[in-house]
Amino acid sequence: MGHSAASPGPEVDDYWRPLSHEEIQDLPVARDGSHLNANGSLRPNIWYQTGEHEYLYRTDEHGHIDRVIAENLQLKTHIGRLRHIRRTLGKLFGDHAGHVIADSFGGSPKLDNLVSQFADINKGGYYRLERQWARALKGNPPGHVAVDIRIDTDSLSGRPESFFIESIINDEPVAAESHQ
Repeated sequence: MGHSAASPGPEVDDYWRPLSHEEIQDLPVARDGSHLNANGSLRPNIWYQTGEHEYLYRTDEHGHIDRVIAENLQLKTHIGRLRHIRRTLGKLFGDHAGHVIADSFGGSPKLDNLVSQFADINKGGYYRLERQWARALKGNPPGHVAVDIRIDTDSLSGRPESFFIESIINDEPVAAESHQ
């Protein structure tokens, strides 16, 4: 299980440590698509932004997504659902190609936002948490949602072994953990 950070940035020992807004602003972030190799796979050890609202992602030393930060989660602005890639790393029978940040929040339909997930998690606990975020964002007045997702992946297959999701809805912390 790999927990490495892009350099410079938080050290490996700081993997679980929340990052301040200032630390996030100081990260070396790829914003030009250079986080993707020519074949569409992710480069290792890189922070990048992707999706309609340019959420922040990090890959480990194997090029697997291991962290996603949305300081200001937003509802999508596009109509309908974007077609997404279905062949994700380490996908097993019964898995979904799950969006780390859902299409409903403007998450990318590419491998830079997709991981293999048990269907029961993708349509269960993870989905319920996403609905909670959406309710807050659709409130009157609209709420504020911040999300920090850590993904522990199998270093060989790239398949997530666990997700640790911290979210703050209208200044109230919410914690949820999903295991593959």
